[in-house]
Amino acid sequence: MISATTYGLNQQSQVGEVNYSSRLNWMKPPEGILKLNCDGALSRENMASCGGVIQDSDGRFVVAFTGKLGMCSILKSELWAILHGLRILVNRNLGRQVIIESDSFTAVRLVNKGCFGSHPYFDLVQEIRELSNQFSLFSFYHILREVNLVAAILAKRRMVLEEDFFVYESPPSFIYHLLLAYNSAFLSIY
Repeated sequence: MISATTYGLNQQSQVGEVNYSSRLNWMKPPEGILKLNCDGALSRENMASCGGVIQDSDGRFVVAFTGKLGMCSILKSELWAILHGLRILVNRNLGRQVIIESDSFTAVRLVNKGCFGSHPYFDLVQEIRELSNQFSLFSFYHILREVNLVAAILAKRRMVLEEDFFVYESPPSFIYHLLLAYNSAFLSIY
């Protein structure tokens, strides 16, 4: 686990034993570490989707994904987003050091602390926790929704596309401007 100081989270605190950051800007991960931002979304018809983006320590796009999930809760879609992102990291052997950020406090808490076998999402949480063991560094943070916009857009975008699951090898045009803005904001602030 990396420290808040290493990651530059001077506003980081513990909330209910969950790593929480109140910062208002996306922050690049430390050198050699990847960052996965992920999100779930729910349509008016209760159709769920998920999405996420992986970036490197220079803020460069590595890969992104979107997936349709069918009818399920928002929490389940948040957990699926985490799981899909971890599967991509592991299956593509992208790296063994990762910071994961989600704007779902409950999902972060479930992954960090686990849950009882009777929990409705026990199997999802267990698979996420088992995959996390394949990383030499695995840190999971709850962040504000405003910092998670790229993942939110990816999750919502899946609702209007045909494929059930899609992996973007290069930044799609509908998030490109946000990726540039995140990196520009980082350069102008630090």
